[in-house]
Order: sequence, then structure tokens, then C-alpha cells
Amino acid sequence: MLGSLVLSQDFRNDYHRKALQVSSALREAFRGLFRRFDLLLSPVSPGPAYRIGESMADPMKAYSGDMFLVSANLAGLPAAALPSGANREGLPLGFQLVGDAFREPTIVAAARVYRERTGNRGPGPEF
Repeated sequence: MLGSLVLSQDFRNDYHRKALQVSSALREAFRGLFRRFDLLLSPVSPGPAYRIGESMADPMKAYSGDMFLVSANLAGLPAAALPSGANREGLPLGFQLVGDAFREPTIVAAARVYRERTGNRGPGPEF
């Protein structure tokens, strides 16, 4: 029902305008960071990967699991997630590299160096 309400004519423009403002503010904040740094490194999630079926049991945990990924998407920035090992229980951990707009070659180069120097290949495509 909430989705229908948001999409109704009365609310659509207000929510769309607010979303554009948030996106613009995020882009500006990242722009300031990229004046000083080539890449940003951050976790992919607040903890290790979920066990099979675990995220379905707790919808809030599943929702909060993406909180570190959302800002790059909202700002329209390229990012790459890489495996970085596992916790004591063997559950995978990861990090992401976020770059400024059109800096994909820098992200790929950094990911390649990380994978070559650590031998941490994990699942996923080769760079």
C-alpha cells in the first residue's frame, strides 16, 4: 500500500524531488572526498555474508546488509566489491572500492593489484 501511496500523483513529485536532493548532496560529498583521494575503501556489509536462508529469517538484517552499498549507487559512482577473507566461522568478508565518475580503470587497476598481491581470488570475474 505504501508503494501505491508514493506513486500516487499527489506524492510522486514530492518524493522524486527529495530523492534528487539526496542524490545531489551525496554526489557533492563524494566530490569533496575525490579532491583528496583517488579511491575510497569501505566494507560491503556490516558483517560477514549470511548463512544460506539466514537473511530471509530477519528482514531488517537483510535490509541493513546493503547500507554500505547504497551511497555509491545513489551518487551514480562506480564501485567494485572484492572478497577479503573470512571470519572465524568461515563466512566470507568483503570490501568495496568506490571511485569518482568515469574512473573505472582506476578501480579495476587497484582491484587487480589487490588480487595479485594477496592471492585472494575468491569467486568472481578475473580482472
